Amino acid sequence: MTERPKGPSLLGMEDDGRDLFGLAAHKLNTPIAALRGFITTLIQRGEQLDADTTKQFHGVMLAQTDKLQGMVRDFLALARVQGGIQPMIHTMRPRDLLIELIDDLKADSTRVKGSGDLDVKVAGDSELVRMTLRPLVDNALTYGPRSQPVVVSVRVGPERVRWEVRDAGTRLSSEQVAQLFRPFTRADSAVERRGSGAGLGLTLARAYAEALQGQVGGQVDGDGTVFWVDLPVLKQDDIAG
Repeated sequence: MTERPKGPSLLGMEDDGRDLFGLAAHKLNTPIAALRGFITTLIQRGEQLDADTTKQFHGVMLAQTDKLQGMVRDFLALARVQGGIQPMIHTMRPRDLLIELIDDLKADSTRVKGSGDLDVKVAGDSELVRMTLRPLVDNALTYGPRSQPVVVSVRVGPERVRWEVRDAGTRLSSEQVAQLFRPFTRADSAVERRGSGAGLGLTLARAYAEALQGQVGGQVDGDGTVFWVDLPVLKQDDIAG
């Protein structure tokens, strides 16, 4: 993907008046403090701990390290979209993109079901579309009920391509879903403990969609929670190859 000069904020940080760096430091401090505490205990009292406790400590430390890596990944992605992204347009098939997405997430393919116009070729930036959908699917896999699949559907219209990611959970209200697109927002602390990263996934999805001149949103209905991505259908002249 080709970078372009920095333009207006894609994340609306000015609108909510948040101190991005202060929030980032606060988020990073929690796993760092946890790691320091466990490492200090192992150094000072390691010989007094039994094998099971030591193994448990190592597991927690590894989990906190994974959390830190996820946060750094989110911050790097945030810096990139804030710098501006120029989409690279070409033809793609939604089914192929979905297969790549499942592989990218290292997800069990039985937990993700595709439907709709999966074999209709459309013009777009497949990498950027995948990056837009990735946090939506990841969110559904992480927080939705494991007994039912996440359904990713696509509808290709004359002017718009609509992607929907649905899970059967109704854990949130539609108002809470809308708030999740704001930086560093999760529904509650219990949900936060289940995920990794800094809580920027859906914010980045919104930024990537806007880079494609599209929109994202979500709602809760009688069938569960659905997040959607609405993208324009590009003209043949826009296709790079």
